[in-house]
Amino acid sequence: MLIGDNQRMAQVIANILGNAVKFTPAHGHVNLNARLLSERDDLCTVQIEIVDSGIGMSQEQMRDIFQPFHQAESNTSRKFGGTGLGLSISKNIVDMMGGKIWVESEVDKGTTFAFTAQLRRGNAHAFCSSRGNVS
Repeated sequence: MLIGDNQRMAQVIANILGNAVKFTPAHGHVNLNARLLSERDDLCTVQIEIVDSGIGMSQEQMRDIFQPFHQAESNTSRKFGGTGLGLSISKNIVDMMGGKIWVESEVDKGTTFAFTAQLRRGNAHAFCSSRGNVS
């Protein structure tokens, strides 16, 4: 069991997944992977990775992707919708969780967004007991 801000984690994941679905054709795929990178003194570093087979981005498009109101191309908001704030907000949240966020992509070959977060290891038994459940 890991302890962290589940609402903010969900917000970041939902934003990146939403973008992945938006920019991936119907016949494409979107995968979410999670893994424990390290643990030290009950502080765990986890990595969440969202991989899609969508339209991808160039190096130039990725350069400022985490800046407010930035979109990969000028007609993105017309064609796909959105304000260009989601990834900037996600970066701020990830920063607050002691992590980092990055993107890897190639035009017409899909995109991978990944981020890390620092979470505390919890005690599952204590958690269940505090809710009146018996484990």
